[in-house]
Amino acid sequence: MAKKRNPALDDGSADPSKLDLSLLPQTAKEMRAALRKTHKEHKKYNQDLCARAKTAEQLTEGLECTVLEVNSYQGSTSFTPRSEMVIGGQSQSYGGGHVYRTEIRVNSGTLVEKLQFKGWPPLEVGDIIRAYIMKGKKEEEKHSFDPSLSFDSFLTQNLKTHLVEREYQPVEQPSKIDKIRDDKVVATYHNC
Repeated sequence: MAKKRNPALDDGSADPSKLDLSLLPQTAKEMRAALRKTHKEHKKYNQDLCARAKTAEQLTEGLECTVLEVNSYQGSTSFTPRSEMVIGGQSQSYGGGHVYRTEIRVNSGTLVEKLQFKGWPPLEVGDIIRAYIMKGKKEEEKHSFDPSLSFDSFLTQNLKTHLVEREYQPVEQPSKIDKIRDDKVVATYHNC
């Protein structure tokens, strides 16, 4: 016997006064059946997720772009060791050097409009570049209580994540950039 979905759970409010308890499993047998069904659905989802999963290398694509604008920024860093922190007083601070970053506005023929890059790659307006972008995102497997396992086993399960393909975003952070001239790579800049 299939039960209808409880509308009080669907609208996000979960108002207890609107909760129709008759739609929930009433017996231990119905509860076990509901748990088995959920476990089976999650197992299928996880199998599909594993089939779609790829490595970072497989998901990294070289996107050819024309540079429209280059803006480079420099900032200073400092640090205060915990051992020297003074509560209510002046703590000693030490210079930590400089941080360099560049924002590159590009025309790529895709959704990508801007590349963020650590350092100052010597790029200029009109340069043709190939930006290596990892088009992947982490997705977590779904877990549910398997009636054949103990409750302790359920609690100690590791939640696995997998990399799956995603669409380009307007702002990307490439792992490296190749500068192209006459169809040849003339320089490579790594985003470390």
